[in-house]
Amino acid sequence: MIQVINFPPENRYLLDGNNTQITVTSDNADGYFRAKIYIDDALFDEQGWSRKDNFTATKDLLYLYNAYFKPYFLGSFTTGLLEQTNFKKKVSIVIEEKDIDTDVLLGTVTLPDFYLLYNVKSEIFNDINKLYIFGLKAEHMNMKKDGTIVIPFYANAETEDVKVTIYDDLDNILHTQTIADVNGKKVFIYTLNLSEVTVISSVLYLRAKIEVGAESTEKFYNVLRLPNYEVKEVVFQNNFGYYIPAYFDGDFEDVSGMKVQSYERYDTSTAVYAVEEDGTYTINTGGLSIREKEIVKEIANSIDCYFNNNGKYISVNTATKKATNFKSRLNIYAEDLVFTFSAGLPFTNLNLGEDVSDLELQLLSITNLEGSNYAVAFDSNFPLFQVFSQVRINSTTSWSNPVAFSTTVSPQERIVSFGGGSFQMRLYASYNDNIIYSNILNSL
Repeated sequence: MIQVINFPPENRYLLDGNNTQITVTSDNADGYFRAKIYIDDALFDEQGWSRKDNFTATKDLLYLYNAYFKPYFLGSFTTGLLEQTNFKKKVSIVIEEKDIDTDVLLGTVTLPDFYLLYNVKSEIFNDINKLYIFGLKAEHMNMKKDGTIVIPFYANAETEDVKVTIYDDLDNILHTQTIADVNGKKVFIYTLNLSEVTVISSVLYLRAKIEVGAESTEKFYNVLRLPNYEVKEVVFQNNFGYYIPAYFDGDFEDVSGMKVQSYERYDTSTAVYAVEEDGTYTINTGGLSIREKEIVKEIANSIDCYFNNNGKYISVNTATKKATNFKSRLNIYAEDLVFTFSAGLPFTNLNLGEDVSDLELQLLSITNLEGSNYAVAFDSNFPLFQVFSQVRINSTTSWSNPVAFSTTVSPQERIVSFGGGSFQMRLYASYNDNIIYSNILNSL
Protein backbone atom coordinates (compact mmCIF):
# COMPACT_ATOMS: atom_id res chain seq x y z
CA MET A 1 0.00 0.00 0.00
CA ILE A 2 1.34 3.45 -0.98
CA GLN A 3 1.08 6.29 1.51
CA VAL A 4 2.17 9.91 0.90
CA ILE A 5 3.57 11.41 4.08
CA ASN A 6 4.58 14.88 2.90
CA PHE A 7 3.12 16.76 -0.09
CA PRO A 8 1.86 20.22 -1.10
CA PRO A 9 -1.80 20.83 -0.16
CA GLU A 10 -4.34 21.28 -2.94
CA ASN A 11 -4.26 24.54 -4.93
CA ARG A 12 -1.25 25.91 -3.06
CA TYR A 13 1.02 28.35 -4.94
CA LEU A 14 4.70 27.54 -4.42
CA LEU A 15 7.95 29.01 -5.73
CA ASP A 16 9.78 26.81 -8.23
CA GLY A 17 13.15 27.93 -6.87
CA ASN A 18 12.27 26.87 -3.31
CA ASN A 19 12.47 23.37 -1.87
CA THR A 20 9.29 21.35 -2.39
CA GLN A 21 9.73 17.93 -0.79
CA ILE A 22 7.42 14.98 -1.32
CA THR A 23 7.80 11.87 0.83
CA VAL A 24 6.12 8.60 -0.14
CA THR A 25 6.27 5.22 1.59
CA SER A 26 5.02 1.69 1.05
CA ASP A 27 4.75 -1.49 3.11
CA ASN A 28 6.14 -3.45 0.14
CA ALA A 29 9.93 -3.76 0.19
CA ASP A 30 10.05 -5.35 -3.29
CA GLY A 31 8.69 -2.36 -5.24
CA TYR A 32 9.95 0.89 -6.69
CA PHE A 33 8.26 4.26 -7.21
CA ARG A 34 7.71 5.92 -10.58
CA ALA A 35 6.22 9.42 -10.75
CA LYS A 36 4.37 10.87 -13.73
CA ILE A 37 4.47 14.66 -13.60
CA TYR A 38 1.96 16.74 -15.57
CA ILE A 39 2.31 20.47 -16.24
CA ASP A 40 -0.98 22.18 -17.13
CA ASP A 41 -2.50 18.70 -17.66
CA ALA A 42 0.15 17.64 -20.24
CA LEU A 43 2.70 14.94 -19.41
CA PHE A 44 5.99 16.69 -18.63
CA ASP A 45 8.27 14.02 -17.16
CA GLU A 46 8.46 10.50 -15.77
CA GLN A 47 10.88 9.95 -12.91
CA GLY A 48 12.06 7.01 -10.87
CA TRP A 49 12.20 7.98 -7.20
CA SER A 50 14.92 6.13 -5.30
CA ARG A 51 14.16 4.84 -1.83
CA LYS A 52 16.40 5.90 1.03
CA ASP A 53 15.53 2.62 2.76
CA ASN A 54 13.38 -0.38 1.83
CA PHE A 55 10.12 1.53 2.11
CA THR A 56 10.46 5.34 1.84
CA ALA A 57 11.47 7.77 -0.91
CA THR A 58 11.85 11.57 -0.70
CA LYS A 59 11.91 13.78 -3.80
CA ASP A 60 12.70 17.50 -3.88
CA LEU A 61 11.01 19.30 -6.80
CA LEU A 62 13.44 22.24 -6.60
CA TYR A 63 13.66 23.93 -10.05
CA LEU A 64 11.24 21.40 -11.54
CA TYR A 65 10.13 23.70 -14.39
CA ASN A 66 12.66 26.52 -14.01
CA ALA A 67 14.46 26.00 -17.33
CA TYR A 68 11.17 26.08 -19.27
CA PHE A 69 9.86 29.42 -18.05
CA LYS A 70 10.84 32.02 -20.63
CA PRO A 71 11.28 35.56 -19.28
CA TYR A 72 12.07 38.08 -22.02
CA PHE A 73 12.30 41.85 -22.38
CA LEU A 74 10.20 43.49 -25.10
CA GLY A 75 12.18 46.73 -25.16
CA SER A 76 9.23 48.89 -24.09
CA PHE A 77 6.58 49.26 -21.38
CA THR A 78 2.83 49.81 -21.78
CA THR A 79 0.62 51.40 -19.13
CA GLY A 80 -1.98 49.06 -17.63
CA LEU A 81 -2.95 46.58 -14.92
CA LEU A 82 -2.90 43.06 -16.34
CA GLU A 83 -3.09 39.50 -15.03
CA GLN A 84 0.06 37.48 -15.72
CA THR A 85 -0.18 33.73 -16.39
CA ASN A 86 3.08 32.95 -18.17
CA PHE A 87 5.00 32.42 -14.90
CA LYS A 88 2.35 30.15 -13.33
CA LYS A 89 2.09 26.41 -13.98
CA LYS A 90 -0.31 23.80 -12.58
CA VAL A 91 1.44 20.62 -11.39
CA SER A 92 -0.25 17.23 -11.17
CA ILE A 93 1.63 14.12 -9.98
CA VAL A 94 0.65 10.45 -10.16
CA ILE A 95 2.92 8.07 -8.22
CA GLU A 96 3.00 4.42 -9.21
CA GLU A 97 4.56 1.52 -7.34
CA LYS A 98 5.82 -1.34 -9.49
CA ASP A 99 7.39 -4.70 -8.71
CA ILE A 100 11.16 -4.61 -9.14
CA ASP A 101 11.33 -8.04 -10.82
CA THR A 102 8.18 -8.14 -12.96
CA ASP A 103 7.38 -4.43 -13.39
CA VAL A 104 3.77 -5.24 -12.51
CA LEU A 105 1.80 -2.27 -11.22
CA LEU A 106 1.20 -2.68 -7.49
CA GLY A 107 -0.65 0.54 -6.75
CA THR A 108 -1.04 4.23 -7.52
CA VAL A 109 -1.70 7.46 -5.66
CA THR A 110 -2.60 10.86 -7.12
CA LEU A 111 -1.42 13.99 -5.34
CA PRO A 112 -3.59 17.11 -5.09
CA ASP A 113 -2.90 19.68 -7.82
CA PHE A 114 -0.72 22.63 -6.89
CA TYR A 115 0.93 25.54 -8.75
CA LEU A 116 4.50 26.67 -9.31
CA LEU A 117 5.57 30.29 -9.74
CA TYR A 118 8.88 31.19 -11.35
CA ASN A 119 11.77 32.42 -9.24
CA VAL A 120 15.55 32.23 -9.56
CA LYS A 121 16.76 32.32 -5.97
CA SER A 122 15.05 30.87 -2.93
CA GLU A 123 12.85 33.35 -1.10
CA ILE A 124 10.26 33.20 1.68
CA PHE A 125 6.76 33.20 0.18
CA ASN A 126 3.38 32.23 1.60
CA ASP A 127 0.43 32.12 -0.79
CA ILE A 128 -2.01 32.42 2.10
CA ASN A 129 -1.09 36.11 2.32
CA LYS A 130 -3.57 38.46 0.71
CA LEU A 131 -0.91 40.55 -1.06
CA TYR A 132 2.76 40.04 -1.93
CA ILE A 133 5.05 42.26 -4.02
CA PHE A 134 7.40 40.28 -6.27
CA GLY A 135 10.79 41.86 -5.63
CA LEU A 136 11.18 45.65 -5.21
CA LYS A 137 12.58 45.28 -1.70
CA ALA A 138 13.96 48.83 -1.59
CA GLU A 139 11.92 51.13 0.67
CA HIS A 140 12.46 53.98 -1.80
CA MET A 141 13.45 54.01 -5.46
CA ASN A 142 14.63 56.83 -7.69
CA MET A 143 12.35 57.86 -10.56
CA LYS A 144 12.64 60.16 -13.57
CA LYS A 145 9.76 62.55 -14.18
CA ASP A 146 9.14 60.72 -17.46
CA GLY A 147 10.25 57.29 -16.21
CA THR A 148 8.26 54.07 -15.82
CA ILE A 149 6.82 52.44 -12.70
CA VAL A 150 6.51 48.64 -12.84
CA ILE A 151 5.05 46.66 -9.91
CA PRO A 152 4.45 42.89 -10.18
CA PHE A 153 2.43 41.42 -7.32
CA TYR A 154 0.48 38.40 -6.09
CA ALA A 155 -3.15 38.69 -4.98
CA ASN A 156 -5.18 36.18 -2.99
CA ALA A 157 -8.64 37.61 -3.51
CA GLU A 158 -12.12 36.49 -2.54
CA THR A 159 -14.35 38.32 -5.04
CA GLU A 160 -12.55 41.57 -4.24
CA ASP A 161 -11.26 44.52 -6.22
CA VAL A 162 -7.58 44.70 -7.12
CA LYS A 163 -6.51 48.33 -7.39
CA VAL A 164 -3.32 50.34 -7.91
CA THR A 165 -3.21 54.11 -7.38
CA ILE A 166 -0.31 56.53 -7.89
CA TYR A 167 -0.30 59.68 -5.71
CA ASP A 168 2.03 62.67 -5.67
CA ASP A 169 3.42 64.11 -2.42
CA LEU A 170 0.26 66.18 -1.94
CA ASP A 171 -1.97 63.08 -2.29
CA ASN A 172 -3.24 64.10 -5.70
CA ILE A 173 -4.15 61.03 -7.76
CA LEU A 174 -2.02 60.82 -10.91
CA HIS A 175 -3.31 57.45 -12.14
CA THR A 176 -5.49 54.63 -10.87
CA GLN A 177 -6.64 51.33 -12.30
CA THR A 178 -8.95 48.65 -10.92
CA ILE A 179 -9.91 45.10 -11.83
CA ALA A 180 -13.21 44.36 -10.11
CA ASP A 181 -14.39 41.17 -8.43
CA VAL A 182 -11.19 39.16 -8.65
CA ASN A 183 -11.58 35.70 -7.16
CA GLY A 184 -8.78 33.28 -6.34
CA LYS A 185 -5.00 33.46 -6.44
CA LYS A 186 -3.70 35.63 -9.28
CA VAL A 187 -0.52 37.37 -10.38
CA PHE A 188 -0.73 40.92 -11.76
CA ILE A 189 1.66 43.49 -13.15
CA TYR A 190 1.01 47.23 -12.98
CA THR A 191 2.84 49.57 -15.37
CA LEU A 192 2.69 53.35 -15.63
CA ASN A 193 4.63 55.48 -18.08
CA LEU A 194 4.89 58.83 -16.26
CA SER A 195 5.11 60.58 -19.62
CA GLU A 196 1.36 59.86 -19.92
CA VAL A 197 0.42 61.75 -16.75
CA THR A 198 1.20 65.24 -15.42
CA VAL A 199 3.93 65.39 -12.77
CA ILE A 200 4.46 69.00 -11.73
CA SER A 201 8.04 70.23 -11.25
CA SER A 202 7.73 70.70 -7.48
CA VAL A 203 6.79 67.07 -6.74
CA LEU A 204 9.35 65.43 -4.43
CA TYR A 205 8.10 61.87 -4.45
CA LEU A 206 5.38 59.55 -5.74
CA ARG A 207 3.49 56.98 -3.72
CA ALA A 208 2.13 53.76 -5.20
CA LYS A 209 -0.68 52.12 -3.23
CA ILE A 210 -1.53 48.51 -4.12
CA GLU A 211 -4.81 47.17 -2.75
CA VAL A 212 -6.43 43.74 -2.66
CA GLY A 213 -9.75 44.16 -0.94
CA ALA A 214 -9.01 45.74 2.45
CA GLU A 215 -5.32 44.76 2.36
CA SER A 216 -2.82 47.28 1.00
CA THR A 217 0.88 48.11 0.77
CA GLU A 218 2.83 51.08 -0.56
CA LYS A 219 6.00 51.83 -2.52
CA PHE A 220 7.72 55.22 -2.71
CA TYR A 221 9.58 56.76 -5.64
CA ASN A 222 11.86 59.78 -5.15
CA VAL A 223 11.54 62.07 -8.17
CA LEU A 224 14.91 63.18 -9.58
CA ARG A 225 13.91 66.83 -9.97
CA LEU A 226 17.37 68.39 -10.24
CA PRO A 227 19.82 65.62 -11.14
CA ASN A 228 23.54 66.31 -10.95
CA TYR A 229 24.17 64.10 -13.99
CA GLU A 230 22.17 62.74 -16.87
CA VAL A 231 19.84 60.15 -15.36
CA LYS A 232 20.65 56.61 -16.50
CA GLU A 233 18.08 53.83 -16.87
CA VAL A 234 18.83 50.16 -16.17
CA VAL A 235 16.18 47.48 -16.81
CA PHE A 236 16.79 44.27 -14.88
CA GLN A 237 15.03 40.94 -14.56
CA ASN A 238 14.10 40.52 -10.93
CA ASN A 239 14.03 37.27 -8.96
CA PHE A 240 10.55 36.43 -10.28
CA GLY A 241 11.20 37.01 -13.99
CA TYR A 242 9.71 40.51 -14.28
CA TYR A 243 11.64 43.34 -15.91
CA ILE A 244 11.94 46.43 -13.69
CA PRO A 245 13.39 49.82 -14.74
CA ALA A 246 15.67 51.58 -12.24
CA TYR A 247 17.11 55.09 -12.47
CA PHE A 248 20.42 56.48 -11.24
CA ASP A 249 21.81 59.99 -10.88
CA GLY A 250 25.54 59.39 -10.64
CA ASP A 251 28.88 59.94 -12.34
CA PHE A 252 28.87 57.80 -15.51
CA GLU A 253 31.85 56.31 -17.32
CA ASP A 254 31.84 54.45 -20.67
CA VAL A 255 35.09 52.58 -21.41
CA SER A 256 35.79 50.56 -24.56
CA GLY A 257 38.54 48.00 -24.92
CA MET A 258 40.17 46.02 -27.72
CA LYS A 259 41.70 42.56 -27.50
CA VAL A 260 43.77 41.35 -30.45
CA GLN A 261 43.83 37.62 -31.24
CA SER A 262 46.86 36.50 -33.25
CA TYR A 263 49.02 33.51 -34.12
CA GLU A 264 52.59 32.98 -35.17
CA ARG A 265 53.29 31.98 -38.81
CA TYR A 266 55.88 29.41 -39.85
CA ASP A 267 58.34 32.23 -40.58
CA THR A 268 57.89 33.60 -37.00
CA SER A 269 55.85 36.60 -38.19
CA THR A 270 52.58 37.41 -36.43
CA ALA A 271 49.17 37.33 -38.10
CA VAL A 272 46.06 38.92 -36.60
CA TYR A 273 42.89 36.85 -37.09
CA ALA A 274 40.41 38.65 -34.79
CA VAL A 275 39.95 41.87 -32.87
CA GLU A 276 37.47 41.63 -29.99
CA GLU A 277 35.81 44.78 -28.71
CA ASP A 278 34.21 44.99 -25.32
CA GLY A 279 33.14 47.75 -23.01
CA THR A 280 32.34 48.72 -19.44
CA TYR A 281 29.66 51.06 -18.12
CA THR A 282 30.20 52.40 -14.61
CA ILE A 283 27.62 54.38 -12.61
CA ASN A 284 28.57 55.81 -9.24
CA THR A 285 25.83 54.85 -6.77
CA GLY A 286 27.45 56.28 -3.65
CA GLY A 287 24.86 59.06 -3.52
CA LEU A 288 22.09 56.59 -2.75
CA SER A 289 20.89 56.55 0.83
CA ILE A 290 20.94 53.35 2.84
CA ARG A 291 17.22 52.77 2.33
CA GLU A 292 17.65 53.10 -1.46
CA LYS A 293 20.56 50.69 -1.83
CA GLU A 294 18.48 47.50 -1.93
CA ILE A 295 17.81 48.14 -5.63
CA VAL A 296 21.57 47.90 -6.32
CA LYS A 297 21.56 44.42 -4.75
CA GLU A 298 18.65 43.34 -6.93
CA ILE A 299 20.42 44.53 -10.08
CA ALA A 300 23.71 42.91 -9.05
CA ASN A 301 21.89 39.60 -8.52
CA SER A 302 19.92 39.81 -11.79
CA ILE A 303 20.67 37.28 -14.52
CA ASP A 304 19.45 39.57 -17.32
CA CYS A 305 20.08 43.34 -17.50
CA TYR A 306 19.72 46.05 -20.14
CA PHE A 307 21.32 49.49 -20.17
CA ASN A 308 19.49 52.31 -21.92
CA ASN A 309 22.15 54.02 -24.01
CA ASN A 310 20.62 56.95 -25.90
CA GLY A 311 17.26 55.20 -26.29
CA LYS A 312 18.71 51.82 -27.25
CA TYR A 313 18.68 48.95 -24.76
CA ILE A 314 22.02 47.12 -24.66
CA SER A 315 22.28 43.73 -22.97
CA VAL A 316 24.88 43.95 -20.19
CA ASN A 317 26.29 41.83 -17.36
CA THR A 318 26.49 43.20 -13.84
CA ALA A 319 30.06 43.16 -12.56
CA THR A 320 29.25 44.60 -9.12
CA LYS A 321 30.11 41.97 -6.53
CA LYS A 322 30.02 44.03 -3.33
CA ALA A 323 27.66 46.62 -1.88
CA THR A 324 28.35 48.53 1.32
CA ASN A 325 25.30 48.34 3.56
CA PHE A 326 26.41 50.67 6.34
CA LYS A 327 29.01 53.27 7.24
CA SER A 328 28.71 55.97 9.85
CA ARG A 329 27.23 58.46 7.41
CA LEU A 330 24.11 58.38 5.27
CA ASN A 331 25.80 58.65 1.88
CA ILE A 332 28.66 56.40 0.77
CA TYR A 333 30.31 58.02 -2.20
CA ALA A 334 33.02 55.57 -3.26
CA GLU A 335 30.70 52.92 -4.63
CA ASP A 336 30.00 51.98 -8.24
CA LEU A 337 27.53 49.86 -10.17
CA VAL A 338 29.52 48.28 -13.01
CA PHE A 339 28.24 46.64 -16.20
CA THR A 340 30.22 44.85 -18.89
CA PHE A 341 29.07 44.12 -22.41
CA SER A 342 30.35 42.74 -25.70
CA ALA A 343 30.47 45.26 -28.52
CA GLY A 344 30.91 42.62 -31.20
CA LEU A 345 27.68 40.70 -30.69
CA PRO A 346 26.72 38.28 -33.50
CA PHE A 347 23.77 39.29 -35.66
CA THR A 348 21.44 36.94 -37.53
CA ASN A 349 21.40 37.35 -41.30
CA LEU A 350 18.04 38.59 -42.53
CA ASN A 351 15.68 36.66 -44.79
CA LEU A 352 17.31 33.30 -44.12
CA GLY A 353 15.70 30.07 -42.99
CA GLU A 354 12.27 28.60 -43.40
CA ASP A 355 9.58 30.30 -45.48
CA VAL A 356 6.90 31.27 -42.96
CA SER A 357 4.60 33.09 -45.38
CA ASP A 358 2.09 30.22 -45.25
CA LEU A 359 2.00 30.00 -41.47
CA GLU A 360 -1.19 31.43 -40.04
CA LEU A 361 -2.41 32.15 -36.53
CA GLN A 362 -6.11 33.05 -36.52
CA LEU A 363 -7.88 34.96 -33.76
CA LEU A 364 -11.42 33.63 -34.19
CA SER A 365 -13.47 35.36 -31.52
CA ILE A 366 -13.43 37.37 -28.27
CA THR A 367 -16.45 36.62 -26.08
CA ASN A 368 -17.24 38.42 -22.83
CA LEU A 369 -17.96 35.91 -20.06
CA GLU A 370 -18.49 38.20 -17.10
CA GLY A 371 -17.11 41.57 -16.08
CA SER A 372 -13.51 41.82 -17.28
CA ASN A 373 -13.22 38.10 -18.14
CA TYR A 374 -13.15 37.13 -21.82
CA ALA A 375 -12.94 33.84 -23.72
CA VAL A 376 -10.47 33.97 -26.61
CA ALA A 377 -10.79 31.43 -29.43
CA PHE A 378 -7.97 30.83 -31.91
CA ASP A 379 -6.53 28.36 -34.41
CA SER A 380 -3.29 27.82 -36.33
CA ASN A 381 -1.82 25.71 -39.12
CA PHE A 382 1.46 25.12 -37.26
CA PRO A 383 2.32 23.57 -33.87
CA LEU A 384 1.77 25.89 -30.92
CA PHE A 385 4.03 25.78 -27.89
CA GLN A 386 2.93 29.03 -26.26
CA VAL A 387 0.45 31.71 -27.31
CA PHE A 388 0.60 35.35 -26.21
CA SER A 389 -2.12 38.00 -26.36
CA GLN A 390 -1.86 41.79 -26.53
CA VAL A 391 -4.60 44.39 -26.23
CA ARG A 392 -5.03 48.08 -26.97
CA ILE A 393 -7.89 50.58 -26.87
CA ASN A 394 -7.75 51.41 -30.58
CA SER A 395 -5.36 51.74 -33.52
CA THR A 396 -3.95 55.02 -32.19
CA THR A 397 -2.72 53.50 -28.91
CA SER A 398 0.16 51.13 -28.17
CA TRP A 399 -0.14 47.39 -27.64
CA SER A 400 -0.02 46.20 -24.04
CA ASN A 401 2.64 43.98 -22.56
CA PRO A 402 2.06 40.40 -23.74
CA VAL A 403 0.18 37.93 -21.55
CA ALA A 404 0.79 34.23 -22.13
CA PHE A 405 -2.14 31.83 -22.12
CA SER A 406 -1.76 28.96 -19.65
CA THR A 407 -2.15 26.34 -22.42
CA THR A 408 -2.42 26.24 -26.20
CA VAL A 409 -5.92 24.71 -26.15
CA SER A 410 -8.58 27.06 -27.55
CA PRO A 411 -10.49 28.86 -26.10
CA GLN A 412 -8.48 30.50 -23.31
CA GLU A 413 -9.70 32.98 -20.70
CA ARG A 414 -8.11 36.39 -20.14
CA ILE A 415 -8.91 39.35 -17.89
CA VAL A 416 -8.93 42.67 -19.76
CA SER A 417 -9.70 45.94 -17.99
CA PHE A 418 -9.98 49.16 -19.98
CA GLY A 419 -12.61 50.78 -17.81
CA GLY A 420 -15.33 48.59 -19.30
CA GLY A 421 -14.88 49.96 -22.82
CA SER A 422 -14.15 48.15 -26.06
CA PHE A 423 -10.65 47.13 -27.07
CA GLN A 424 -8.67 45.40 -29.79
CA MET A 425 -6.71 42.18 -29.42
CA ARG A 426 -4.08 40.28 -31.36
CA LEU A 427 -2.20 37.06 -30.67
CA TYR A 428 1.27 35.91 -31.52
CA ALA A 429 3.34 32.73 -31.25
CA SER A 430 6.87 31.72 -32.15
CA TYR A 431 7.79 28.97 -34.58
CA ASN A 432 11.40 28.12 -35.46
CA ASP A 433 12.57 31.53 -34.16
CA ASN A 434 9.91 33.37 -36.21
CA ILE A 435 7.15 35.46 -34.64
CA ILE A 436 3.74 34.84 -36.21
CA TYR A 437 1.06 37.47 -35.50
CA SER A 438 -2.67 36.88 -35.79
CA ASN A 439 -5.31 39.12 -37.26
CA ILE A 440 -6.74 41.92 -35.06
CA LEU A 441 -10.26 41.65 -33.61
CA ASN A 442 -12.44 44.16 -31.79
CA SER A 443 -14.08 43.06 -28.53
CA LEU A 444 -17.79 42.32 -28.67
